[in-house]
Amino acid sequence: MKKLNESLEVERIYTVLEERIEQELEERIELGCWMYCKEFCIMYS
Repeated sequence: MKKLNESLEVERIYTVLEERIEQELEERIELGCWMYCKEFCIMYS
């Protein structure tokens, strides 16, 4: 039974980490797009 609990705990930790990574990537992509647009909008205006 202890092995099952350990597996569930590890799975929970991975789920939390995956959610954090997903959120971090979304924020970086949004920031990257904003900076790219800002740079090129200035060039073309």
